[in-house]
Amino acid sequence: MIAQRGDDGLKKLRSSIDATPKVKSALEAKGMTSAQVVAASMEPNGALTLITKKAS
Repeated sequence: MIAQRGDDGLKKLRSSIDATPKVKSALEAKGMTSAQVVAASMEPNGALTLITKKAS
């Protein structure tokens, strides 16, 4: 997914996450930020899966 979307797509994804309070707070509850998200997938039922990298 990263290779297909490139850096611009990843920046847009992270901006969208930061602009969505429920998603942003869910990440923060896990001690993470949008900067750690490398991919996302939305299921037909509305379930959102975020793929993150470990903080370095």
